[in-house]
Amino acid sequence: MKVSRLPLAALLFLGLAGSLLAGEAEAPDETEITTPTSVVEDEIVVLATRLGRSIENTGASVTITTKEDFEARQTRQSAEALRPTPGAFLASGTPGTPTSLFIRGAASNQTVVLVDGVQVNDPTLGGQYNFYDLGILNFSSMEVLRGSASTLYGTDAAGGVVNFVTERGSGTPRARAQLEGGSFGYYRVLAGAIGAVGPLSFNVAGARLASENELENDGFRSDTFAGTVGYEPLDGLVFTLSARMIDSEKQDPWDFPFGPQIEEDDNIFRDRTTSLAILGVEHDVNEMISWSLAGWLFDVRSDLKNGPDQSGAPDELDSTNIAKIWNVTGSVKFSVPEVTDWLDVSTIVGVEIENERSESKVTTAWGPQPDLDMTLRNRAAFALLELVTFERFTLSGGVRRDKNSFYGYRTTGSASALYDLAVTGTRLRANYGEGFRGPRPVEFSDPFVGNPDLRPESSVSMDVGVEQEFVDGDVVLGATWFRLRTNDLIAWDPGTGILENFRKAETSGVELTMMLRPAKGWEVLASFTAQDPRNKSAGPG
Repeated sequence: MKVSRLPLAALLFLGLAGSLLAGEAEAPDETEITTPTSVVEDEIVVLATRLGRSIENTGASVTITTKEDFEARQTRQSAEALRPTPGAFLASGTPGTPTSLFIRGAASNQTVVLVDGVQVNDPTLGGQYNFYDLGILNFSSMEVLRGSASTLYGTDAAGGVVNFVTERGSGTPRARAQLEGGSFGYYRVLAGAIGAVGPLSFNVAGARLASENELENDGFRSDTFAGTVGYEPLDGLVFTLSARMIDSEKQDPWDFPFGPQIEEDDNIFRDRTTSLAILGVEHDVNEMISWSLAGWLFDVRSDLKNGPDQSGAPDELDSTNIAKIWNVTGSVKFSVPEVTDWLDVSTIVGVEIENERSESKVTTAWGPQPDLDMTLRNRAAFALLELVTFERFTLSGGVRRDKNSFYGYRTTGSASALYDLAVTGTRLRANYGEGFRGPRPVEFSDPFVGNPDLRPESSVSMDVGVEQEFVDGDVVLGATWFRLRTNDLIAWDPGTGILENFRKAETSGVELTMMLRPAKGWEVLASFTAQDPRNKSAGPG
């Protein structure tokens, strides 16, 4: 593997010796301890709904994993954190292998991935996200929303949303460091600092994870820097500056595409760098009105090279894909806790402006392919209304209107209902959501499978669930039926050899969950998901 461009390891080791004296590494526990996915403490806020409700007061199908869960499970990468999620399937391999998430049968590029509410799906991969690149560095929680949610987050949210929340600094400033190693050249180092001084808070850290893996030419390395600084000059007024950069390298021991292993050849080499910067302000004007404004920049560069199998032969593939996205989103939230003695009302309205530019240069053994240089512009407005009656029945609905410079207008809606009967510990949920996924420039112009005539995908999801507590909440059983229908699904057609729109696909299934608290401080979760995917059309249309 080539030497990293980031001098991160040197910086980490400089503070390692002294920092290790300040803390003790926790021994791994052989028993997996988990937090229940449906019933958690009231103070945990569900950011994926944009209204900031506790999970007990939302009808959405949401799973929350906390920092305490990360530590108990010795979680290092986001892929590991996602595995216990009901209805979610991860496709992965050795460390560094591309890792894709499939929620309730949705395609991997039909799930929006957020970091602090900012979408980080990779346009150079057609909107997919490689979860193995993303470590849990500085994250305080992870939220998974299952079901179509384009009303809240626009394109790519046809199947669900995953939101990673960064921990804000607080308390006395303190340093931290970790060092671990294992077989096949695996090691991980981390160093950082967190705390607050007056109105200023901070949380900064850097980490390196690397592994040579079992096969020759299969090494992986990932460097991550994450930092957030907050400033609160007045109560309820917070300015935040955040940044996260990931630089990863991966070798592939297999010949391209899907050929035999050739140990004396470097074969496929991948280098991917992502950079995210966020500047935001939030202001709670009073108990009824709050607003927020955020601007962010997201930059991706993906390089892939497959060298010659024989000396003197040309490279089989050499490609560089670059995407640059900037976005400005503003919203205002109104909350009227007591319209009457039995009715609470909350609403949020917002606007979003986004530009995405994609560039691509590809050279194959047959010579250079046509370059890509394309910009997509998207403008959107959204609104969400929530009604709570008698502190028992919650009804919410929303609508969003997108205008894209390539595929035009898209309108999506959503509705959710929750009935909470506290006397018996019973919760009934029902959800309806619409979603869409606009094709990315790389899907139009890929030299091998691209199709300039692709149409946006659209989806409709529904689910109905029940959750019942027993033994004063120490036992919780849940069951959810769900269905996801997708029209104009973009997939590879073996008949034409390119990407095509397939008219109809459907997945239905059942999720069963069980949470036990056998003793104080222990929580054990079990889940079972059965899915029935069906292709409703004979071919592309």
